[in-house]
Amino acid sequence: MKRTRVDGHLSKEEYAQAAPDVEGDHALASEDILRSRRLLSARSTERKRHTYALNQSFYQGIKLQHAQNLSGSWLDNMKEYVAYVREVEARFGDNCGAVMAFGSGDCGQLGHGVDEDDDMIVSVPRVVSALAKQQIVRVGCGGLHTAAVTKDGNVYTWGCNDDGALGRTGDENFPGLVTGFPANTSIINVIGGDCHSVALAVDGSVFMWGSYKDKEGKLWCDAPTPKETFKNKQLTPYRVSGLANVADIACGSSFNVARTADGHVYSWGLGEMGQLGRPVSDKIRDAAGEYDLPLVFSQHLTPALVLLNGKMLLCKAIGCGSYHALFVASDSGGVYTTGLNNYGQLGLGHDANQVELQLVEALSHKVGQAVEGGTHSSLVLMADGTMYAFGRADSGQLGTIDNPETGAMKESPQEIVVKAKGTRVLFDQIASGSNHALAVSTKNEIYAWGYGDMCALGTGDDKDEYKPRLVDWAKTKFGAARILQVAAGGQHSAVLAQKED
Repeated sequence: MKRTRVDGHLSKEEYAQAAPDVEGDHALASEDILRSRRLLSARSTERKRHTYALNQSFYQGIKLQHAQNLSGSWLDNMKEYVAYVREVEARFGDNCGAVMAFGSGDCGQLGHGVDEDDDMIVSVPRVVSALAKQQIVRVGCGGLHTAAVTKDGNVYTWGCNDDGALGRTGDENFPGLVTGFPANTSIINVIGGDCHSVALAVDGSVFMWGSYKDKEGKLWCDAPTPKETFKNKQLTPYRVSGLANVADIACGSSFNVARTADGHVYSWGLGEMGQLGRPVSDKIRDAAGEYDLPLVFSQHLTPALVLLNGKMLLCKAIGCGSYHALFVASDSGGVYTTGLNNYGQLGLGHDANQVELQLVEALSHKVGQAVEGGTHSSLVLMADGTMYAFGRADSGQLGTIDNPETGAMKESPQEIVVKAKGTRVLFDQIASGSNHALAVSTKNEIYAWGYGDMCALGTGDDKDEYKPRLVDWAKTKFGAARILQVAAGGQHSAVLAQKED
């Protein structure tokens, strides 16, 4: 007797009708489902691997402190550990939310549309409705463009595409899918420079698209040969050779920094101001005045190790300003800087440019956790939740000076003190745009300061804020949310928010 639904089974004929797409005894999953499974497996594997490495590093640090200072407080160690666990989870976990963009949308970088009354200037965080059905895990802001990564490893971009920063064709004012990656590539992070974007894949490979601009405005890009790099732009994702096992990426206006899982740091791009943190020639023309393409290709555009006193630097955090770079050393938690220093953005107590890494000695008493840079300013988050800033200050970039004068700057680190109801506010996330900054407190609140004429602060007002100001989340009408990430660009910002039930 054939088995039927009476006893909870289907006959062979009924099963064939109910599930016609089968091969042998098993149904075939679609390619999208198979890709999703591969990505989830890869993300899970990488999360475990990075967490294991973090645990080993934490264990060694505790052993060292136990041997050297048994009576000392371990609170900072624990805070730092929790912060990096959160960062690993953000990059390789599956927390996703809604992208909210605000500030100037004159080049479509907000992704809201082209209505001159409603979409050109947005004063409080607003959901990018075109991505409402996507599960977004990461967002990045460039000078005039924005990008987002989905849970299944896809990248969407929008904004100015004059020099290829979107990595795709089509409507620039709304998010569009970036294609052209090799088969089975799954992206976990994306960031933006002035006219280029950089993406990190789950397997540790790195992709670039768009272009770099030198001091004379000439275009360059990553390419296989010296000739292809000059007066050219990558219109689709190009895999950067010489990089593997990368865990984090950062970029300035026309250069990039990558940190591998074991802490080594590589830099590439245009390093005319010393921002690459390694010896390169700043003379990119030959004696006849012609561009020395082989020199630029080999010294600037080919990724190479960042050095400290001639030795390889091991880092746990990296960050970039427009023309300077910042690093947090793995062993000491010390902050190092290099590059353009015309406004004291290197925090060294003077305004002389640097072509090699220099220790920010004024912060040696603290343990660095995260670093970010603006056009001429820098922001440092410490393991204890405090923040320091240095560099240009005339638009409130530092968050420390009341009514700064034109050209105001601080060449040494200034502590940013924020209080709420008489209690010191501590932070666990930071982001820096060209001349403004955002930070997320340990209480899940967003603070913003700096240049605000284009409403990039999200406060609802079009004015500069000289001190960190709390963003009134109720104005967003989004409801209770967990802030997963903040990002800042030229004159716009983005928030990745997860609704709370």
